[in-house]
Amino acid sequence: MEDTTVKVKDTKTKILIVANELFARNGFDGVSIRDIAQAADVNVASINYHFNNKLNLLHSIFDYNYTFIGEEITKMSLDGKQKTEDLASKIFELFMNNGPALINGFKILLSDHLTPPLNDKDDRSLGPPGGAAILKVITEEVGEEIPLKAREWAMRMLTSNIFHNAAVMSSTYCKTFHKDDYWMDNENKKFEIIQLTRSLINNIKVNPQQWDQY
Repeated sequence: MEDTTVKVKDTKTKILIVANELFARNGFDGVSIRDIAQAADVNVASINYHFNNKLNLLHSIFDYNYTFIGEEITKMSLDGKQKTEDLASKIFELFMNNGPALINGFKILLSDHLTPPLNDKDDRSLGPPGGAAILKVITEEVGEEIPLKAREWAMRMLTSNIFHNAAVMSSTYCKTFHKDDYWMDNENKKFEIIQLTRSLINNIKVNPQQWDQY
């Protein structure tokens, strides 16, 4: 999203979308509440009212992105009968079109000082967004006779690869200094993801007994 003055009727959502872009571009410490208020065309009081402070806003962005990506992947998974490799290619495109969502997610996961205080009421999923939908497509392709652990493993390996590659390719550093590299080309990367997906599916189909020991 390049235009941070995007018109959104809901003020809270507007703040989330604008802050999402600014945090991804300039980092958490490089953006002030006043910067966000100015870009979103709202007053500082509105941001404090909805989020209390900047750290809460960042984690609200994480939750917002997680929900958005999960819902989009679920929609994609319902697009008729398709192979897992087809869904994987669509997911990669989804992330490439929503770089800030992925970048901010990784920043939170990899940072110590951005971790929120522990709350006994928190019930955060450790699974990838849309994981259940991806697992369903894998199951439809390989069958329920393949052990659940094997299908879940394939889902985790696939999503990890897609998330990692999309995050790297969305980074300013790589787009600046490696833009002409083979692995920075979208079509080349989609080809690699499709090949990886086929390998994962083939692995759990050919030798499902290997999972009996786990």
